[in-house]
Amino acid sequence: MATRQRALRIVAPWLGAAVLWTSCGGEDDPREDPAPLPRFAVPGADDPSPSPANASADRRPAARIVDDLLERAHGRRRGGYDRVAVEYRDPAGDPRAQPLVEMHVAFPDRYRIRFADGLVCGSAGSGDVAWQLDASGSETELSADAADRVTAWLRRTKALTLWPLAHADDVARVADDSIELALPEGTWCLRWDPDQRAPVDLRSRGPALRFESFYKTVHSQVPVRVSEDGAAWLVRIVDTDIDYVPGFFVRPSAARAALDGAGTIHGEVGGSVETATAGAATLREVEAVSWLLHRDPGDWRSRMALYASDGRLLGPKGYGNGGNPLFLHADDGLRFVIPFRSYRDDAEPVEAATGDEIRELEAHRVLQVLAGPGADLEARVVAARAVLDAAFTEQGLTATGPLRVEVNLVNHDPVEDPASLQKLRIVVARQIAD
Repeated sequence: MATRQRALRIVAPWLGAAVLWTSCGGEDDPREDPAPLPRFAVPGADDPSPSPANASADRRPAARIVDDLLERAHGRRRGGYDRVAVEYRDPAGDPRAQPLVEMHVAFPDRYRIRFADGLVCGSAGSGDVAWQLDASGSETELSADAADRVTAWLRRTKALTLWPLAHADDVARVADDSIELALPEGTWCLRWDPDQRAPVDLRSRGPALRFESFYKTVHSQVPVRVSEDGAAWLVRIVDTDIDYVPGFFVRPSAARAALDGAGTIHGEVGGSVETATAGAATLREVEAVSWLLHRDPGDWRSRMALYASDGRLLGPKGYGNGGNPLFLHADDGLRFVIPFRSYRDDAEPVEAATGDEIRELEAHRVLQVLAGPGADLEARVVAARAVLDAAFTEQGLTATGPLRVEVNLVNHDPVEDPASLQKLRIVVARQIAD
């Protein structure tokens, strides 16, 4: 493992231009084209959507374009977006408030949705009578009004997860920047940006879902803000490839209201889920990665400021996220670490400022433990480390290097919402000696 010293530098913001947008087989739709997406997006940042201005230069067949978009968007989780948990929030709302909509979906026809007004709707799929549960707990069949809400949100979530791209029977290019996707349920229309390898918008019946900003890593790019017909939402993809247990989508009167068991879904009806089993040690392969290490400033406001400034530094130089931020327990104190990887061959050199450090790590393996839930962050880490240390001993493995505490900050801001610390997905890990 090599260590290099480099220096930080301020970069100018990204600039944008105006273009004319063309809809799938429709009339011209002039819109203002904002700046191109940075390659290193801070979670929840208001990064503007991509522009399809250069789509005419992309002469690949439609099927190859669709395949490339899915690969770039979903990466290693490709194929897992058929079973997904998603939260939608008001960008102008209180981040501590309950999401506007919480969805658990197993496409094509199983769902459980909780709305902010307390209404919960669900269906166990074909042949099942869809149901609703109002705020008072009264259970009935799905009403016509509720059915309209469900249909709209299922359509949005299909677009958000690019489900039509993965399941189209046929695809055809109908304009420089537009592809039609034929599915049994009807035709969808996709517009994309080849430079960003990103969707611009996706529509079926009704208005298009527009992709406003992404959380981008080397392996995937996850939407964090979308809009439709004047409305906008911050989105959080809680988990994918969820192994929903039998009975999760059926009406509450026919199933337990809370589900439990190792490796299954934990949560109340319509609520968020955690599919990984806390306390179980697993092995993970880590690709070569660079770390930008800061002395931990000791508070979340300063940490989030470092995270944002590192993104502004690294993105324009040709680097993308290399994983979740982490705390490194070094001999001389705690470090706050931003992992990054180059996404282009001509990425510019980066130098660390005084007191900071850049480390280049070769590919390696780690043993990791997902920390259990709880309000006490330190207690969660201590408990997970005890499990991790025991797992190294039981499996006859040797640990090397300091303890790592990885924190998933996507759509969580501990400064604006201190209570979100209880929800952060925390992984405690150590490298395995070869």
